Amino acid sequence: VRLNPREKILLAGVLLLLVYPAWMRGGTHVPFQWPLPWLGGLLFLCILGLPFLFRQPTAPAPDGPPAFLFLKDPVFYAGLLFMVLLGLQYWNAGRELVFDFVKYRWVYAPPSHPGWPFAFVKAEAWEMVVWFSPAWALLLALRSNILSRKAVYALCVAIMANAALISVFGIIQFASGTKSIYWLQPLPEYFFASFGYSDHAGEYFLLMLCLCAGLLIDGF
Repeated sequence: VRLNPREKILLAGVLLLLVYPAWMRGGTHVPFQWPLPWLGGLLFLCILGLPFLFRQPTAPAPDGPPAFLFLKDPVFYAGLLFMVLLGLQYWNAGRELVFDFVKYRWVYAPPSHPGWPFAFVKAEAWEMVVWFSPAWALLLALRSNILSRKAVYALCVAIMANAALISVFGIIQFASGTKSIYWLQPLPEYFFASFGYSDHAGEYFLLMLCLCAGLLIDGF
């Protein structure tokens, strides 16, 4: 599939954001999560900057719809509103258990700013930001005017190939009889391939099976 430079750059950013968490414990292991918001931010910068790059100065019109078309996308504003909610929740997080001598029982203290969205544990509130901010950027990238149908098809094929590599790795790891994921970190529960939770692995490979079936049907 022949793609223009803008599509190649954005496609590389999307693939990096999809491949990294798939290989790094499905994106659920906290020590491996720190690159995710950075990758999401990089992807968002690509959406902003790529429409202005690789354009012929003598061309009578830009290639494709105008830049900042995502500002007309309701998904942008819905995601922005949701990210503001998660940010407020993180900002107002931290409710400690205190002993109420009147009721003679343990109760949670009110948030620092009553009336605003809050969370009980600040670290858990930040994890929501880490999960959903790159997902928002990914959704905007896929809905942008930068990727053509051919680019989306190439993305599906690349995702499918990555899933095949993970499955081969998982079979080899399982056949070795190891009780440590990546042969490095022991896990008491059952795991497969790069996923520390077996249900996450099942969901991922079922989704990839559906993608493969869709591409197969589309090929006929």
